[in-house]
Amino acid sequence: MRPHPRGGIELRPDGADPIVVPGPVHTDPDDVAGPVEVVILAVKATQNDDAHDWLARLCDEHTVVAVLQNGVEQVEQVQPHCPSSTVVPGSVWFSAETQPEGWVRLRGEAALVLPTGPTAEAVAELLRDAGARVDCDPDFTTVLWRKLVLNALAGLMALSGRRSGMFRRDDVAALSRRYVAECLTVARAEGARLGDDAVEEMVNLFRSAPRTWAPRSWPTGKPIGAWNGTCATE
Repeated sequence: MRPHPRGGIELRPDGADPIVVPGPVHTDPDDVAGPVEVVILAVKATQNDDAHDWLARLCDEHTVVAVLQNGVEQVEQVQPHCPSSTVVPGSVWFSAETQPEGWVRLRGEAALVLPTGPTAEAVAELLRDAGARVDCDPDFTTVLWRKLVLNALAGLMALSGRRSGMFRRDDVAALSRRYVAECLTVARAEGARLGDDAVEEMVNLFRSAPRTWAPRSWPTGKPIGAWNGTCATE
């Protein structure tokens, strides 16, 4: 079943004026013409397969696909859907969520990190022109793994059904330190440069968060295996 078409897209950044992009908003790849020069893929990693028809329609050997999603395997997961295109991975450092009324709430600054290189730099410039803050980091492996481990730690809230205030308990903090240390062992084996001080840094980030904060996905029941599963399978 195809989703119902929208008349436009409305983004409401916290503390700023709404941004309205007029339609049409296409929901069927058969309705659009391709190929195009740049595709921004901003779905969850668990939805990559569902995006296949869109990528097949929009991509060719001249297309650059910017994959803006968390994880460490963006290229490996997306490249099979657009084998002749160049895939540029991105790390997302902001929160946005669709509201029941249909508009999208942006929490904080739209901040992204991409790798270095001419193609990534060109994508970064395009996104900066659209109002995002984009950095290109030569140690992109470390960037990806830092975010993945943070997301994996956030998964403890989904597991327990509790919010971030739980990290202020000493026993939960101790468990979190052991969990992060184990994840970092995997990250380092994959080439990430994350020292022992990263354990305390990451745990303290959650201990200092507002007590009522929670990941946006776990109340909806959506899977988070794309975060935690990577550390378990590597």
